[in-house]
Amino acid sequence: MSHRENRHSGWGVWARFVVPLLVVIAVLAIGCSGDDSSEPTTSPDPSHEDQSALKEQLDEIASKVAKLRGLNPKTEVKYEFITSDDLQTRLLDLAEEELSPEEMQTEQEVLVLLDLLEEGQDLRSILLDLYAEQIMGFYDDETGELFVVSDKTELGPMEEITFVHEYTHALQDQYFDLPVFLPEDSGDSDSDLARISLAEGDATAVEASYILKSFGMSEVQELLEMMEGTEMEKFESAPRVLQETLIFPYEAGFEFAMSFESHDDLNEAYTDPPQSTEQILHPDRYWDRDEPQVMDLLPLSEALKPDWAEYDRDVLGELTTRIYLETFIDEGAAAKAAGGWDGDQYIYLKDAEDRKLLVMSFVWDSVKDADEFFNAYIDFAEEKGKRRWTRRVEGESARSWEGEGLTLYLGQSDDRTLIIISPDTEVVREVLSELPEFAAP
Repeated sequence: MSHRENRHSGWGVWARFVVPLLVVIAVLAIGCSGDDSSEPTTSPDPSHEDQSALKEQLDEIASKVAKLRGLNPKTEVKYEFITSDDLQTRLLDLAEEELSPEEMQTEQEVLVLLDLLEEGQDLRSILLDLYAEQIMGFYDDETGELFVVSDKTELGPMEEITFVHEYTHALQDQYFDLPVFLPEDSGDSDSDLARISLAEGDATAVEASYILKSFGMSEVQELLEMMEGTEMEKFESAPRVLQETLIFPYEAGFEFAMSFESHDDLNEAYTDPPQSTEQILHPDRYWDRDEPQVMDLLPLSEALKPDWAEYDRDVLGELTTRIYLETFIDEGAAAKAAGGWDGDQYIYLKDAEDRKLLVMSFVWDSVKDADEFFNAYIDFAEEKGKRRWTRRVEGESARSWEGEGLTLYLGQSDDRTLIIISPDTEVVREVLSELPEFAAP
């Protein structure tokens, strides 16, 4: 979806979050040797005020990162510590500049229609709270500056590995031009998330390698204990879609990055990046060049004018499709149904009375995959409207459910499916008049 700020801030910053780091460290704690023979970087005394010594230490770590990633810095990277209060101020300033209330409202309405956000929840506030709680550091690809969040302005183990991650982003930027790599307003948030996952997975892999080489078992265990005590209230109360899309680039991206055999191969991926979350979830589909099919609902949007105005158009992708299904069916069934994804597009429209219409068009790898999604979505709709539906209409290739102020339509044509979330059946008929292949026979 177009709310890029929950995947990449959209502000030109690449952030390191608490929860994904916690997962990585937990895995490494299992894999670390127990002899504790490694030599971690020594942290300075908290009372030490010699900033030149700290700078020297950071330079040493930067040198190690460059060697681990196989990229020597082309220019010097500026880095500094900021307090959590400074971070709050920066986030609020950036939000005022970049988070348009109108755009956020549109994105919020789409999430509500998809049952991924509850009525009354404020997406903008949730995102700001989540970022303020979770961000440990970030690299600003507009200014080329790196920031580590610490209220003590010292290099403890959390600050050290955060610096490692963000310095990797600085190297990526120098070699692969991150603002060009992830352009604004691409119109395909799923493709955006795939690209972000490559960069974040790459940085996470360097971070993991650094921990294994520079931290002993006791340091990893200490770090894990520190992080387990970190405040997680905002993350735990956030809508699941925000939780999952925050973690995804680090966890799934890490697995994707590890599928490359060499740094040279990984570097080439920045010129031939993954096109979808499907390719991140299933790296073999990246290597086999299983590119997503491009859908185009523009003719439908144009045909519905002037009664309906388009407010949003984007791609859900396999990941968000799965999360959407998981709101009302179990995770295994949702993953299986979403696994045959081959492309989609949705459009979101409103009329003069502020009635809302969401149309989602999907194409699947095969008719069998489309059948599987069709049947899974029937279970989804039945569970969603247990006590809501007042009328159901069943057909071999189409189903509809009606309730007060809501009509839900599902249609299939060969390897394609269509979902309409509409205020009433008349609007559904209007949409189907433009897409007759999905109409009930």
